[in-house]
Amino acid sequence: MTPLSQILDRWRSSRTFLLTAHANPDGDAVGSLVGLAHVLALMGKTGHILVPQGLPDRFSWLTAPWPVVSSPPGLSGRCIVILDCADLDRVGTELAAVFRAQDVLNIDHHTGNTLFGSLNWVDPAMSSVGEMIALAARRLGFPLQGHLGEALYLALMADTGSLSFSNTTPQTLDIVSEIQACGLDLDGFQAKLQRQWPLAKLHLHGRAMQDVSVRGEGKIGIIRAPRALRDQTGATLEDCEGLVDYVRRLRGVVVAVSLREEEDGVKFSLRTWGEVNVRDIAAELGGGGHPNAAGGSIPGPLQDAEERIVQTICARTGWPHRMD
Repeated sequence: MTPLSQILDRWRSSRTFLLTAHANPDGDAVGSLVGLAHVLALMGKTGHILVPQGLPDRFSWLTAPWPVVSSPPGLSGRCIVILDCADLDRVGTELAAVFRAQDVLNIDHHTGNTLFGSLNWVDPAMSSVGEMIALAARRLGFPLQGHLGEALYLALMADTGSLSFSNTTPQTLDIVSEIQACGLDLDGFQAKLQRQWPLAKLHLHGRAMQDVSVRGEGKIGIIRAPRALRDQTGATLEDCEGLVDYVRRLRGVVVAVSLREEEDGVKFSLRTWGEVNVRDIAAELGGGGHPNAAGGSIPGPLQDAEERIVQTICARTGWPHRMD
């Protein structure tokens, strides 16, 4: 039996579910969670979606069929499905300790997934976990329409750069075509997705862009969101999302880096157009991701984290490490 067939059999034999994904979930994780909940609800199942930090505000317009909870309800008798996690620890230290003792299903598309589940459906050839959930819905005979289609469309758009990244395949486009044929309101979807910025986020992004710098003879672009800047603008950690994409567009930059100062260290994001495998760089720094998009966290002050990241990139690429 294929991994998908095994997963579907487990879904059919289970009645109550708990769905979760990596900490600080992105568009693919959130869209996949909500999309899978709709698929299971169509199967007559019940359950909860576990997001300890709560759904990010920018995705609050999604309609989920089940309650979204911040702590795990009773786990006895539940089928636990973990989405978009290359490693169990990515759900967070406390939850990882809880789930390590449980029978969990692992659905993911990251290269290097540790296969931590009792059942593992891991396929790096997939553009997104959303694409995998779409294939499961198709196998079950459910059309990709309504709130299900909207959630999966978000997941697909998030992890393919709105169908601009090299992970966009003919199958990806076929699924997108089906969602649109099933009645997705593209104007309405984009209005809900794009009109989510608070004024503080706009101020944060403007100030951060003024301080962009380059290293490695202009091949490394760096944008920063120190805690002091967030305090000055009234922005939140979530408002830092998307900063790295500005630097990716800078002429000459091959690897874009964003740095977000947090209470226990620095969250970093790496992006490239394919010339460098940033997943390997992130892995060397204790993180992970995809060849063109990766990230992780580093302890210590922002400036030290920046130097460590630049050193790692330069060591792997042969670019000069001096200050530009």
